[in-house]
Amino acid sequence: MRLLHSTCVCTLLAFSATAQFPSLGPPSDLPRSSTIFNGGLQGRLLTNDNVDPSQLRVVIVDTSRRSVVGEALINPMGNFDLNSVSGGVFELRIIDRAGDTVYATGVTLPQSIPLNINLRSRNVAATRRPMSIARLQHKIPKKAKQQFELAARLHQEQKLEDAVAALKQALTIDPQYFEAANNLGALYVKSGRYPQAFEMFHRATTIDASDPLAEANLAFVLLKMQRFPEAEDAARASVRSDSLSGRARFLLALSLLEQHKSRAEALFHLTRAKDDFEPASQLLTQLKSAEGPK
Repeated sequence: MRLLHSTCVCTLLAFSATAQFPSLGPPSDLPRSSTIFNGGLQGRLLTNDNVDPSQLRVVIVDTSRRSVVGEALINPMGNFDLNSVSGGVFELRIIDRAGDTVYATGVTLPQSIPLNINLRSRNVAATRRPMSIARLQHKIPKKAKQQFELAARLHQEQKLEDAVAALKQALTIDPQYFEAANNLGALYVKSGRYPQAFEMFHRATTIDASDPLAEANLAFVLLKMQRFPEAEDAARASVRSDSLSGRARFLLALSLLEQHKSRAEALFHLTRAKDDFEPASQLLTQLKSAEGPK
């Protein structure tokens, strides 16, 4: 029996594919949203002893609108609290005093549990590839943006099929609309349409081969389709693009375990991911429990 249908099934189902986008530039270059939202995020930043967390801040960016929708200072204990951010998919950035982004990751809000970000012993500035030049230079037509924003509102209203239709329309207007392709894939995953999700995530990686979350989403849906060697390739690509991603390392570990390949490497990736990604911690605990006492 394959591991996906036993030990790994609960951890794989604990999360889904998501849209998550790399940095567009310093937050100072982005406009602030004039809308006040409901929702929030609490979290904690773990740093080395020689780093003062209070010299850093958290910024939430809506990449589709290219605007900052929330920001908060980090206290000396590393805790932060954002209590006026909308529900949806955003980019979270950790910003230093110089205004540089030292860490970026995607978040889906609101979150019911605190978010832990572990920056200990990591060269965060060099572990994540930037957005491709072609994607940065690509101008999204206004009508495509309108359909994308309509899809976001429809999704919040639980009108899934209408949101799918709006994203399809956005892609008809602009076939190179990365965010629309990635989000459409995520909606297909939500409704269990994995072949269609695969097509969209593959399309997203074709538009921007440097985006780590598009590769992670592709790996996720390939795992669901039990195409394990391809899932391994996609997960490795995601880890190469963002070595800080606990999600990517978790997916790589799953793909290795499903193929009965290099258990030691799988455990290595789960160990690296366990502090940042709860499903990795759960799976690591399950695997060690299955081994029994030594």
